[in-house]
Amino acid sequence: MILNNTPRDIIFRITLKFLESDISLKLIIDYYTCKKNNFTKRDISFINNVSKGIIRFKSVLDYNIFKHSKQKTIDNKTLSLLYLGLYQIIYCDSIPNYASVNTTIELAKIKSKKSKSFINAILRKNDKNFLKIDSNSSYDKLKKISFGYRKWQVNKLTKDYGIDKTRQFLIQNLNIPKIWIRINTLKTTKENIEEILITNKIDYKVDKFLEYFLLIEKFDRKNIIKKLIEKGLIYIQNPSSGHVVNILDIKPKMSVLDACSAPGGKASLISQITKNNVELTCIDNNESRLLTLKNNLSKMNCKNISFINCDSSTFSSEKLYDIILIDAPCSSFGTVKKNPDIKWRLTEKKLKNNIETQFKILNNLKKYVKINGYLIYSTCSIFNDENENNIIKFLNENGNFNLSKDYKIPSNFKTDLGAMKIFPIDNEYEGMFASRLKRYD
Repeated sequence: MILNNTPRDIIFRITLKFLESDISLKLIIDYYTCKKNNFTKRDISFINNVSKGIIRFKSVLDYNIFKHSKQKTIDNKTLSLLYLGLYQIIYCDSIPNYASVNTTIELAKIKSKKSKSFINAILRKNDKNFLKIDSNSSYDKLKKISFGYRKWQVNKLTKDYGIDKTRQFLIQNLNIPKIWIRINTLKTTKENIEEILITNKIDYKVDKFLEYFLLIEKFDRKNIIKKLIEKGLIYIQNPSSGHVVNILDIKPKMSVLDACSAPGGKASLISQITKNNVELTCIDNNESRLLTLKNNLSKMNCKNISFINCDSSTFSSEKLYDIILIDAPCSSFGTVKKNPDIKWRLTEKKLKNNIETQFKILNNLKKYVKINGYLIYSTCSIFNDENENNIIKFLNENGNFNLSKDYKIPSNFKTDLGAMKIFPIDNEYEGMFASRLKRYD
């Protein structure tokens, strides 16, 4: 049986790379499923679903592995193979357990021959007796695995939101997210996209607040959605980002600086709602990401844009802007449902570094806002330390800025502080925070 470069081999490699590096899961999956590997659509779907599933339910897999293992530590190759086999046993109902075990053992003969017997023993002990966790599991079961998160993360969320709201968030994020698309009205119309979806029997739902955002269950087998993305007619984006852009309240011919701009979701929406009638400057500190940003905006027919490769915390300019959008680097914990690797990548030290970086960017870019102009600070985090606490500290140290509350957003998104916070419970919105700060002198 030849298993090199098969979907299961690729899942093994993805998992191993994840365990041995600090690279995001998305980038690892993209690397191993690139076109040169010539995988079928079905293969890529299998690789994506199992790879993300392994990371989403990593704590469940660890629990089932170590309850039968006398070894307190297991090397990453062996662990990756165990994750591969065990995830299929627990969560892939369409695959017979014996097939999950046998294919994993065959792969182990190539990847970690010395661990073959150990892997076989652990998988067979879990053949019928395992702990399975999903969003319908009891509290007692969920507690066994700390809801699938690091304990310090659960404690921090509980401190910010209380026990009940935290539990709802943690449980909901065990589900696979649906997909939001934004219609790019610079190149097409809402009617045209809806006609394409209806013709191809792709179910969708229009967002109740922002009509150019549509919710779909998953990518279709004919790749209609992917082709629309490739043509720049739609863009994968959550409506939470749309609400941030609405807060900007941009008028024609305004000058706008979009800091930390790549990959261009908010920048392209700014161009879209202003019909390219705005002077937009996009900055990013990574050349590769800046190239992606340029390509995305070009594909979507966004114009009148200049680009600067620099760090937002050290950016300098003689020019002042009507609006500066800081889409700050953050923990991204509001997107953990879509990016389950975040909960394993994020450490308390990284969170602290994020907060320090965010404040540096705020303190630097405040100098380039025109008097009576606006500084919009946004993150896709739900931790108060990255959001409200940063803003309160900034306002305490900068008396020439006030929190502007004269913007329209759904009332349930507005905080007591007057900022916008979207907490992702019982909806398909991602967590998002934004505040609008006005400069007076």
